[in-house]
Amino acid sequence: MCIRDRIAYGLSFLLVPIVDKYISDGLGLNIEAFFSLTNLSIVFLVGLLVIIIFSIPTVNSIDQIKASSLFRNVFQSLQFRYSKKSIILSLFLLAILISLFAFRSSLPYYSLIYFASFFVCLAMFFYVSRLIILLLRNNLTNLGISSKIAVKNITQSKSITPITVMSLGLGMTLLLTLAFVGSNFKREIAKSIPDIAPDYFFLGIQNNQKDLFQKVINETDEDAVIEIVPMVSAGIVKINGIDPNTYISNSNDSYWVIMNDRRVSWVDTIPKDNPILEGSWWDTSQPNKLQISLDSKVAKDFGVKIGDKFTLRIYGREIEGEVVNFRLVNYQDLSINFAMLLNPQFAKNIPHEYLSTIKFKKAENFNEVNFLDQFPSVSIIKISDYLTKVTDVLNKVFIAVSIISAVTVIIGLVVISSAIIVQGKIKTFQNLIFKILGFSKKEIIISSIIEFIISFLSIILFSTIFSAIASKFIIESIFQLNWLFEFDIFLYVIIGVGLTTLALIILTNFKYLSPKVYPLVRNE
Repeated sequence: MCIRDRIAYGLSFLLVPIVDKYISDGLGLNIEAFFSLTNLSIVFLVGLLVIIIFSIPTVNSIDQIKASSLFRNVFQSLQFRYSKKSIILSLFLLAILISLFAFRSSLPYYSLIYFASFFVCLAMFFYVSRLIILLLRNNLTNLGISSKIAVKNITQSKSITPITVMSLGLGMTLLLTLAFVGSNFKREIAKSIPDIAPDYFFLGIQNNQKDLFQKVINETDEDAVIEIVPMVSAGIVKINGIDPNTYISNSNDSYWVIMNDRRVSWVDTIPKDNPILEGSWWDTSQPNKLQISLDSKVAKDFGVKIGDKFTLRIYGREIEGEVVNFRLVNYQDLSINFAMLLNPQFAKNIPHEYLSTIKFKKAENFNEVNFLDQFPSVSIIKISDYLTKVTDVLNKVFIAVSIISAVTVIIGLVVISSAIIVQGKIKTFQNLIFKILGFSKKEIIISSIIEFIISFLSIILFSTIFSAIASKFIIESIFQLNWLFEFDIFLYVIIGVGLTTLALIILTNFKYLSPKVYPLVRNE
């Protein structure tokens, strides 16, 4: 391991406490940093695999270097290539790398999707770079001198256009994806939900308190929207006579339904916000038979169908019921929703309490202390407080994620600048020729700007498409929220990354604008 690598590892250890303190204090979580030899070994192995994979084409290309070039101090650019053996070795090492991420992830399916998307994007941006070169190669007429220089730099055989397009394209795609996900998520949570969510949840309202509870709320605010439903705790102990754990894994989103006892309720009519997707409503001709209405997503995750038997444990008694319909349940508005509903003809005789939500028009009139004096057994949950805390935490999380994505983009920019530096010798000789021919610094700088603009504009379309698809999948499939294309976010990212990259490229090239003629002629 070289000194540079040792310094990098040393700095990473120094950064751990700083990052740990930021996460703990910023997110309000009690997180402690600890040393893990296993994780350190995996990080080292990942770094080693990446280095080997990217070194293979260079090692295969060493035989292109002429001995005379070394003695004459002449820079020679290599044409990277793969042999059959090196391709097999690269694919094998790549498979190991992907396996490390996929099998250590709690969601290996999404990890595989991520890698597949990465390689698809990489391939697409590579072919975009080849398409740019192909289109420009035959269109040099009717261009100004700076434009011709830019086009020549892009289309030459030793051009770094593919590296620029792939690095900047992947960085742009990642940053846009995270920006779209963050903006959509915060919009749904911070704006939509508080407008429609109730102000309070009230738990543990007894039968003899129901009428008084409604009276007190109406006296406090006659325009308050009150929703009150019966409720009882029930646990799923069997599905079709067997353990429910055989139907679903603990990593499934719907596993929470069987983890502990769940609150269930019953209604006479179909809820307006819970339409039936499959099956039929209650069969009133069988009042003594337990009938169950199930959340359609839960039913899909468990793989159950209409007519399946559920055994519920209610107050220590096991009761078998039949699934008669599937409902589309939306939990996003924080209204009263249940994964399971029971037929009221059967459930009304079960001892129960009530659950209520209140949406006040005059929230300032409600006094929690006075209310609890009248209803000491009732539990109050103030939704606005939780939403504020959740929104605050999410904002900090997205700031952290944005920083990580920005670091990724910076790494891509470093790759681009490194590629430019590697070609410094070529740039020096090129600018020498321009100087001899009478070109000004202004014309050379303009050509660099045009060269960047051509490459940058070519990736915007594909980066936008890829990021829109990725963010839409994350928002709608994972978070199950509504996705919208945020044009202002798009403009901020494009302008920010574009200007930063352009400045970096100009500064990197600036040192090659004024080469000294005689040392170059003498090959010094």
